[in-house]
Amino acid sequence: MTNSNGKVSESAKARGKKVEALTNSSATVEVESLAPEVGSMAVDGTGTPEPRHIMVADDDPAIRELVRSFLEDEGYKVSEAASGQEALDGLKAGAYDLLLLDMRMPGMTGLDVLKQLREKQGELPVILMTAHGSPNVAIQASSLGAYGYISKPFELDDVLYNINRYFERLELREEVRTLRAQVEPRDPSERIIGDSPAM
Repeated sequence: MTNSNGKVSESAKARGKKVEALTNSSATVEVESLAPEVGSMAVDGTGTPEPRHIMVADDDPAIRELVRSFLEDEGYKVSEAASGQEALDGLKAGAYDLLLLDMRMPGMTGLDVLKQLREKQGELPVILMTAHGSPNVAIQASSLGAYGYISKPFELDDVLYNINRYFERLELREEVRTLRAQVEPRDPSERIIGDSPAM
């Protein structure tokens, strides 16, 4: 789990879970930045906390299982998809808070999935994973609305860092919206503008 400072706990680090055969280095190209915080729980319409739902789309079953198991240990609800089309079908059938999407999958690339998502399903946040990263890919992903971009090989702590960072950003945005609604008058006539003589 993560502590109150948003850092991965020693117990999570001790597991030493890394993507198989991809343990010698890690790199992350960030589309947006925010300090990470715990964000695995959301509050539904009744005020009841419930796990945030993440889809992991990757054609490698070992990576899907590894990421799913790790994120579930961190308090998230996780579903899997083995292809771009399976990811799109699953997103239509259920409610998700974030998509962790591999760039290269059979039949449909991650960028193809992003394009269809933007056309049909609005603002679902997406973090791309790829072993074939380049600045050009990062720019394309950003232009299609991707929140983040993680290069393989990666450590699972890097994935958790980016996911927690997104949900912390979301929570801050919702808090600001709530505060503005409380402070700003709903009726324009309530905004009183007065004149006073010059000092």
